[in-house]
Amino acid sequence: MRSLARLIWNEYLKMIYRTSTLVMCGGLMALILFSFALDRWYNPFYTGYWQAVASQSWLSFFIMVMAVILAGRIIADEFQWGTIKFLLIRPAGRSRILFVKYGAVLCFCFFLLMVLFLCSMILNWIFQPQGVADPSLPSKEENGNGSAVGMVLKLYALRMVEIAVYAGISFMISALFKSVALATGLTFFFMLFGPETANQLGTSGFGSYFLFHHTGLSQYAQWNVTESVFSLAESLGVVLIHLAIFYGIAWIRFTKQDVF
Repeated sequence: MRSLARLIWNEYLKMIYRTSTLVMCGGLMALILFSFALDRWYNPFYTGYWQAVASQSWLSFFIMVMAVILAGRIIADEFQWGTIKFLLIRPAGRSRILFVKYGAVLCFCFFLLMVLFLCSMILNWIFQPQGVADPSLPSKEENGNGSAVGMVLKLYALRMVEIAVYAGISFMISALFKSVALATGLTFFFMLFGPETANQLGTSGFGSYFLFHHTGLSQYAQWNVTESVFSLAESLGVVLIHLAIFYGIAWIRFTKQDVF
């Protein structure tokens, strides 16, 4: 377990020290500040503390974009640069290398999501007129889904699952075709047109198992929850099955292909 954690940490550092990753992280921080400034400028009294923290979770979309890019290149770059040969001659097997790379992407995205969460908490705590103990927050009876803090934590956790889904798609395509452009391009295509395709298929029969019916998990952690055809447990089950399929395809391709 310790050696596995060390491998993930090494892969994590490789991602951080890339100039492109640092630029994307800097852009994310700028977006957090810009979004907060807009909220305070145009709607200074529009919401309570935890509702403000929850509303700013939409910025996780940009973390999702980063996840797609990182997952798309983490394998493909090794083949394009020829460094995959140096990885495979080490004691770690191919299965472990694949797991480490996907795990490093998820750990990095989780770190960025925590940065977003903490920045939102701190900035709203400093500038929120009502403060944390805001009487305008909905009670447990009013929101029907538990405390405000629990709802916000649940929202960010579900945002992480959404990120993992698209990172998994990009990771699988990268392992299959060893092309950064194809992995990122196809995944962005799925992000744009997957939900619309799901609407066209409907929710009856096998259409109910279509992945993009279940990728909008954040709807299950809102104060005003709309009626949904599926429950959270059903959506999570479908998502986990698809993630296992994506990883299985990537594993078969990565462990069986000849790189020499």
